[in-house]
Amino acid sequence: MVNLAKVIGLLDGGVIPEFQGTTLTELAIAYKEVCEVDSKNSDLFLLGLEQYYDKNKLTNEIKSFDEFFELSLIFDRDKNSINRFFDAALGLRTIGNLAKFDQIAHEKQTGIKEEQRVRGSFEYAHAQTHYSLLIDIFNYLRPPGKKSLVDIGSGFGRVGFFLNLCFPELKYLGLELVEERVDCANKIAEKNNFYNCKFMTQDLSDKEYVLPKADFYYFYDPLSEENLKKVILDLELQHKHNASHFMIIALSGYDDLLLEYLKSQPWLQVIRSIEDTYFKQAGLILQTVSI
Repeated sequence: MVNLAKVIGLLDGGVIPEFQGTTLTELAIAYKEVCEVDSKNSDLFLLGLEQYYDKNKLTNEIKSFDEFFELSLIFDRDKNSINRFFDAALGLRTIGNLAKFDQIAHEKQTGIKEEQRVRGSFEYAHAQTHYSLLIDIFNYLRPPGKKSLVDIGSGFGRVGFFLNLCFPELKYLGLELVEERVDCANKIAEKNNFYNCKFMTQDLSDKEYVLPKADFYYFYDPLSEENLKKVILDLELQHKHNASHFMIIALSGYDDLLLEYLKSQPWLQVIRSIEDTYFKQAGLILQTVSI
């Protein structure tokens, strides 16, 4: 069990807590309580969580979607806490130097005033689908084993990590233009032994590139209008010429261009709408149809 009073005492002293012989469930409960009573030091708690799962395997504690879902319920619908907690357990926040936790810890320990602290870049948060949305989408889909998914614009890889935890037999390929994001994602996949999770750098505007066949394609508003039309045409030709059937999962980011364009395709049928009022996001799940 986590001794909460001791942990808060360490956090107040600017010390990153060490956890031993505990479980992810116990750590989630403790993190929730720390956020409620001592939120200014929650980043230091997450550093301790991340260090703990550098030595312990997250996959030993989450082996299915249902186990991930049960853990998420601990946070009582606090969707930002779900993002921060699972990213830290995976190693996402520090491996990519995304939140500069080491700098935050150093500033805390050396007594630099709060208003002088450099919080670092949270750019990665805007390139990732929130876990709460992933839970909603894949609770509905429940992809059977040995299926495949291609993530078009995979960012830092959160979708792939979620899927390898929840559906470890599903083969995931993330395609991303920014090489630094791909490097970060592959490091995390290797650290967590996600064998069915691969990332590669790919310019999807390349006229010679054709998307590989898959059972699911995932879009989180990754493309310009011109490139979007090129990719959707690739998928349409794959469907018609190869008699290939698949589903498309699409989330809007800055506007509804992606969703409106997909809805206009006669060879696609909307089977479910997705809405998250908290993050002001909408999405669609579509499947191919014969025309």
